[in-house]
Amino acid sequence: MIDKITINTIDKNNKYKIVHYDNRHFIIDLNRNKLTYIFPLLNFITRHKLTEISEEELHSIKSSNESKNNKGKVAIGGYTGIGFLVSVFLRPYINYMYFDMNIWWIIFFILLGIIPLLILKGKNDRKNRRKLSINLDDYRIKAFILPNTKDLLKGVFLNIVGYLLFIFCTLDPIMYGEFSFITFLFIILVFSFILFQNALLYTQNKIEGRIGGIKWKQ
Repeated sequence: MIDKITINTIDKNNKYKIVHYDNRHFIIDLNRNKLTYIFPLLNFITRHKLTEISEEELHSIKSSNESKNNKGKVAIGGYTGIGFLVSVFLRPYINYMYFDMNIWWIIFFILLGIIPLLILKGKNDRKNRRKLSINLDDYRIKAFILPNTKDLLKGVFLNIVGYLLFIFCTLDPIMYGEFSFITFLFIILVFSFILFQNALLYTQNKIEGRIGGIKWKQ
C-alpha cells in the first residue's frame, strides 16, 4: 500500500527529515546506514525507521520550508561538472600542469583527497545528531520513503552525474599516469558533492512524497 505524505526539512540539519503521515509526525535519519555516505540513493530503496514525535516536539524543532543553502549546494555540483568539462577540453593547452607519476602515488593522492572528507562527513553526522535532542531508537514503523516523481528523478540524475564525474576524475590520471593539482581539486569537489548529496535527495523544501512497505515494530 502506498500513501501520500509530506516531507519537511529541519533548519541547518540535513541529516534528518520530518515526515507527516496520517495526521502524525515522524523523523527519519538519512545517514542511519553509513553506506549512504557514498551511496545516497540507498535512501530510496531501503526502509527508514520512523520515530514518532509529538506536536510539542515538532514545534521545538526549527523547520523551514526552504533552505537558503539549497541553491548553493546545487550550484557547487553544477560548477564542479562544468569546471571538470572545461579542464578536459583545455587539457592540450595546460599539459605543463600535469606531472608523470607512478600509479601507486596517484592512488595515494586520491585517497589523500577522499579520506579526510569521509572523516569530515562522520563528524558532521555526529554534530547533527547531537543537535536533535530526541531519542530515535524508539521507532514505531519502518517504511520506504520516496519524494514525488519530479524530485525522485532529479535525485537519481544528480547522483549518476556525480558518480560519472568521480569515475572520470579518478580513472583519467590512473590510465594516463599523470596527475595535477587541478585533478586533485576536482576529485575533492566531486566527492564532496556525493557525500553531502543527501540534502538534495528529498530537496530542502517542503514537498509531497510517498510512503510504502510499512512494517510495524514488533
